[in-house]
Amino acid sequence: MRRNRLALLMLTILWLMLTLILILPPLVTLAGSFMSAADLIFYYFSGRVEGFRLVPDCFSLSQYYDALIGCTDYTRAFLNSVEYAVISTAAGMITALPAAYSLAFCKFRFRKLIIAVYLLLMILPYQSVEIPHYLLLRETGLLGKDIAVIVTNIFDTFETVILTAIFSSLPRETLEAADIDGAGTIKKLFLVAAPQAKSGIFTITLLKFINVWNLTEQPLIFLDDPTRYPLSLLLPTLNGQHRFDSFAFSVVFILPPLLLYAGAADELEEFAGEQYLKMR
Repeated sequence: MRRNRLALLMLTILWLMLTLILILPPLVTLAGSFMSAADLIFYYFSGRVEGFRLVPDCFSLSQYYDALIGCTDYTRAFLNSVEYAVISTAAGMITALPAAYSLAFCKFRFRKLIIAVYLLLMILPYQSVEIPHYLLLRETGLLGKDIAVIVTNIFDTFETVILTAIFSSLPRETLEAADIDGAGTIKKLFLVAAPQAKSGIFTITLLKFINVWNLTEQPLIFLDDPTRYPLSLLLPTLNGQHRFDSFAFSVVFILPPLLLYAGAADELEEFAGEQYLKMR
């Protein structure tokens, strides 16, 4: 009993330390976003070793004013990020759902070969397909346009492969019952299969959004106009007087994924519970 209690105590301490390590950077960023330029210079830009501050000496919203209104270049970059992430995620899920349903339930020739190709493309690093994407976009006249970033993220293999696995694990009885009732393929997909896989769809949608939100390579390669860059590219280039707004820009940058995560927390927990029960 003593050994078990000691082990539990050690695990609890380790868990608390890891939790502190994970949440400390966001807390420092959030606290720094409410500091004035003078505080930032004193604590972070003066070269003094003062550690970090979780409570601003002088509370200020000037950083958020610059991040949301005052700095038009970075505000435009934020809107570019929203455009790329929302359109790519929505269109990508719309195309992935029927593709995954077909691969999971429809029997046709070369089905296993197609799944194998999808798996291969999913595990390949993106750098291996950058040149083919670049050449294809150049030949189609899309290079340098917003659609170049969007279209290369719509037809991604990740969501299709994961959705195929989720659909394959659904009970076939419900689809057979829908067949008896005379439901067509579209109805079976959106009224039978999709509701049962709702937690998995929410999880994949969130991961897809975060992946597009953090894009760096594709906009840098496919776009030649810096005004069309997303915030993920311009955030590391903060300089001059805007370097004092870096904390607020970081908070604004992580806010959309954080809000999506908070809105889909129940579905994420449900999906994690389902996968845990399947592994037992």
